[in-house]
Amino acid sequence: MLYMVVFATSVFILLAFIYWRTAGFMMEQTDQTIEAEIAGLAEQYRSRGINGLMNVVRERVSRDPEGDSLYLFVTEDYLKLAGNLPKWPEEAKTNNGWIDFSLNESMGFEGEPRRARARVFEVQGGLRLLVGQDISELSRVKSLIEAAMNWGMGISLGLALIGGFFMSRSTTRRIEVVNQTAYRIMHGDLSQRVPTRGTNDDFDQLADNLNQMLDRIEYLMEGIRHVSDSIAHDLRTPLTRLRSQLENTLLNVSDP
Repeated sequence: MLYMVVFATSVFILLAFIYWRTAGFMMEQTDQTIEAEIAGLAEQYRSRGINGLMNVVRERVSRDPEGDSLYLFVTEDYLKLAGNLPKWPEEAKTNNGWIDFSLNESMGFEGEPRRARARVFEVQGGLRLLVGQDISELSRVKSLIEAAMNWGMGISLGLALIGGFFMSRSTTRRIEVVNQTAYRIMHGDLSQRVPTRGTNDDFDQLADNLNQMLDRIEYLMEGIRHVSDSIAHDLRTPLTRLRSQLENTLLNVSDP
């Protein structure tokens, strides 16, 4: 479970970063397109005045009536002068900067509502110009990315759970081998050693250290046994002599 949590968290952070960078890049491209449109219209306004700006907006709308570009030039009372938007968005009445709004029936559009992003700025005499883009395609792409992220997270959780199970199982097996070897040694079989796989991994290094320790313990135990045998051998003669003296004394003493 811990492996699954760590793995899934790592994948989530990676996918979130990819989503943030991808969606941010697409939105940045949209904003740059709108900024370029505004810069071009501002240049037309400076050179040709309000009437020239209106004509340019009408030309762009007539040139690409079904395009993604959105324009609306209105008076101070929001009366339409030029553009392809039927009415001024409610969101733009309280904000003269960047806005996100919906192209729905209330805006005079039929069919499924679509998302739009635009920038609003004021022209001379309270006139307002809205320049934007239909970002419904961008919204669909973001939805696809989000769905892919959800599927990716589900698959990652499944893979992490399976991977964690096999890792835990492998680790438990190696530990169980060490436990069984230690159990047999505790019950007197000092010849037992922890088996290794030859992979030189952490478990093999641990097994090698334990085996060296057991070899040292067995060597010391043999030394103690040898010393004990030597002591027993050295004491045999004086003990026999002492026993003979005691037996002779018992034979010669009459007092109980």
